[in-house]
Amino acid sequence: MKAGFRAVAAVWMAGAAAASAVPVIEHTPVTVGVRGQPLMIRAKVDGRGRTVKAVAVHYSTSRDAAPFTVAMQSSGAGAWVGTIPGGVLAALKQVSYYVSAEDDRGATAETPWYVVKLQDPSAAEAGYGRPGWVKPALIGGGAALVAGGVALAVAAGGDDDDGGGGMPPGAPGTYAGSVTRCQALPGAAPSCGTHSATIQIAADGVVSSADLHPATTMQGRMSGTSFVLSVPVQMPGEDGEVRYIGTLVGTRIVGTVEGSAGTGTNTVIYTGTFTATKR
Repeated sequence: MKAGFRAVAAVWMAGAAAASAVPVIEHTPVTVGVRGQPLMIRAKVDGRGRTVKAVAVHYSTSRDAAPFTVAMQSSGAGAWVGTIPGGVLAALKQVSYYVSAEDDRGATAETPWYVVKLQDPSAAEAGYGRPGWVKPALIGGGAALVAGGVALAVAAGGDDDDGGGGMPPGAPGTYAGSVTRCQALPGAAPSCGTHSATIQIAADGVVSSADLHPATTMQGRMSGTSFVLSVPVQMPGEDGEVRYIGTLVGTRIVGTVEGSAGTGTNTVIYTGTFTATKR
């Protein structure tokens, strides 16, 4: 009888522990970044037996500003990647962020806030204080940050014909998915919208989309597994740009949206994410 009671109690306690479990976030804080360049945040999330529903990075440009939220994208094996847009960081000395995770029953977990010191590009190029996960590379004639094997283009010439830049042989095709794009003035809550989108990768490495950005046809070029598509933004007396930075992961494209237009308190900041799966 006692043995049976202990067995039942053990099963009950295990069930109770599973019911009360929250996701576990493993994250190595980023301490140094480059002013004006995208900041990649990586984390590994264990759902403790549950499905991880969403992971996000929340960042704030000052103590008085409401944090922005960027959805992180799964790269498999419990790993998630998100990017704080470089346009937001152009005039800052530091930025604060934390990572959150939610499972399929609504249980959540958060990391503490972390502070990232931002250096001038000239100092970063000289190698002073460059974080260990950042390596310089060239993408389409421009600069890039390579973090954890994932390349993010921060400038692209788009004029060099490199025959696809050594892209994976299975890359060409049509990818269908959706994009969520947000925009906000500094310190204000972002306004977001989501719509379907299609991306084409040609055999010669040309990447194009007629609906990733509303009513705009964009074209770029693959470099390895990455690409960047950009579109100019016109504001009264000011110009800006929105960039769609994508990475091919197997048969999926995962990417982030970043950009800005305007100056000072009238600067509109663009953020977001997009995903697409090969048809």
